[in-house]
Amino acid sequence: MALYQGKRAQAMLVGRQSKNARAFEEKQFVGFYTFNAGLIARLRQEFLELARGRCSAWREFLRLQAIDQASKQLDAEFRRARSKRWIRPCGACNSMASGTAPDISHRIWSRGWPPAQMEDPDA
Repeated sequence: MALYQGKRAQAMLVGRQSKNARAFEEKQFVGFYTFNAGLIARLRQEFLELARGRCSAWREFLRLQAIDQASKQLDAEFRRARSKRWIRPCGACNSMASGTAPDISHRIWSRGWPPAQMEDPDA
C-alpha cells in the first residue's frame, strides 16, 4: 500500500501478490489506485484494523476486487455476444440494443415503459 495525503489531494495505491513464484519477474500482483477520499479513508482504517489484528480480512479490498472481476466478466460477455451478433449498437444513440429481444430498443425505453404498442426496432 502506498498512500499520499496532501492539503488538497490524496492518492492511494493498493495491491497484493496473487501468484507465488520464486523469481520476482514471475510474480503477479492485483491492485488498484484511487483518488477518492472516502474510499481512501475506508481502506486506510480497515488496513490499520488488519495490522492491529482486529479483523482477519481486508474486506473493502476484496469487495473492490470482486467488482473489478465482475466488470471484466461482463465486458467479456458483451464482446462475445457482439462478435456473434446477439447484440448490436442502437443506430440512434450507439447504446446497446439486444438482437435477441428486438422489441426492447432504445427508442421504446426512451419514451417510457410500458410502450403503448410494441414496434419493430429495425423499422
